[in-house]
Amino acid sequence: MKKNKLKKLIAFTMALTLSASVFMGCKSNNSESTNDESIMDSVISVETTMTNAKVEGEKADSKGTELSTMVSFTPAPAGHGNPSVNGGPDWSMEPIIYDYLCDYSSQPEKTFKPSLLESYDFKDKILTLKLKKDLKWSDGSDITADDLISNLFIDMTVNKIAYYKELIIHH
Repeated sequence: MKKNKLKKLIAFTMALTLSASVFMGCKSNNSESTNDESIMDSVISVETTMTNAKVEGEKADSKGTELSTMVSFTPAPAGHGNPSVNGGPDWSMEPIIYDYLCDYSSQPEKTFKPSLLESYDFKDKILTLKLKKDLKWSDGSDITADDLISNLFIDMTVNKIAYYKELIIHH
């Protein structure tokens, strides 16, 4: 008799647990959780399909163009004060605040879209860039080629591209 009661109790407990797990599985995903596994530690990825987006000089794709935006946030280094080291809350904001020389799109074709550039030319392994006229800093002073070269060298100190410095300077 005790075995029957124990079997019934175990069966009832299992049925109750199974029912509860079914209802928990139907829970809405709208909850705001900071422990969401899709949120990576220091990188946020946003994928957007835009139906009216197009590469300059081309027709817009009727299916839309998928744009991926990666924003990296690297915490500031522990107090050494070197501005040339990757890190800090303002590092990944630079592309949002400052414009690029040009934008590169690999889809649907490899295309450069000049932004700060009026034109560019690549012949015999030499890249010639012509800046747009009347480019200004926020204080009203002119943006010059020297400013852009300085920025390139600052960026090279934090990237592995630094070993190309000699090729860039001497050509």
